Amino acid sequence: MRLVTIKLVPHGCCPVNESPPAVITDVIWTAATPEDLLEHVSIRPGPAVIHLGFYSRLDGKPASASAAAICRRALATSPSLSGWKLAAVQTRRQ
Repeated sequence: MRLVTIKLVPHGCCPVNESPPAVITDVIWTAATPEDLLEHVSIRPGPAVIHLGFYSRLDGKPASASAAAICRRALATSPSLSGWKLAAVQTRRQ
């Protein structure tokens, strides 16, 4: 299993994140597809940053690509994440 961490930062002028972690988790799960092989998501919001942890059954680069794709879909479709952009992707073996 791989842990992919993603950091979201404000895009332009973005208010401090007011969406609770449960809402962001739901947005991420809605953006995921069965092919993403997503097992678990963790969310740690803070002022001017949202840290996401994706636990994937995919390995290596496919895990990173899948997590980034999920994020891009979530950012493109969810009003809860409007004003945010993907800033960093890092993969770790678990």
